[in-house]
Amino acid sequence: MRAILHESIIEELKSRFTRIVVFFDNDEAGIESAELYESLFNIDMIHTGIGEEKDPSGYYKKWGLEPTKQLLKELL
Repeated sequence: MRAILHESIIEELKSRFTRIVVFFDNDEAGIESAELYESLFNIDMIHTGIGEEKDPSGYYKKWGLEPTKQLLKELL
């Protein structure tokens, strides 16, 4: 069972920020959840790509700060 933020929270965030991006784990459940948010709330989703680390902290741990910053620049 997955928890989904209430629409009012997403709308409040949209009123404060020009872009909302979901960046969940890079596994089947994370990608499916991100796609759900994208379709329900019309917000962007990103992930590190097939075969990469499961999450941003894992990517950072393996590759370090500069490659992680570069990855985020490319994804965003």
